[in-house]
Amino acid sequence: MHFQVGSMGDRLSGGQRQKLAIARALIKQPTLILMDEATSALDNKSQSRIQKMMETRWKGKRTVIAVVHRLDIIGTFDKVAVMKAGKLVEIGSYQELIDKRGLLHELIYGKQ
Repeated sequence: MHFQVGSMGDRLSGGQRQKLAIARALIKQPTLILMDEATSALDNKSQSRIQKMMETRWKGKRTVIAVVHRLDIIGTFDKVAVMKAGKLVEIGSYQELIDKRGLLHELIYGKQ
């Protein structure tokens, strides 16, 4: 809490800035949280902890809209929306979209 972060946080790494932004969101306890690649600069361990927290503490209490590129973290999301070229092409649960064998399936498993 007493670390000198510099002007506008310029002494913080990208990962530290992301952790700080997520911590601020947790403190404010909003009902809606928009996350755009919120954990992209974090190490795997930190990213896993935040993902676990979203699955346990926030489930049913917060609406989280997350833009992600790492497809390994979306398996527990209630709904997944897949976009291509700026257009929404699929929406449903992870399992529904995998079973459909559409674009999400192709992104994860490649063309078959």
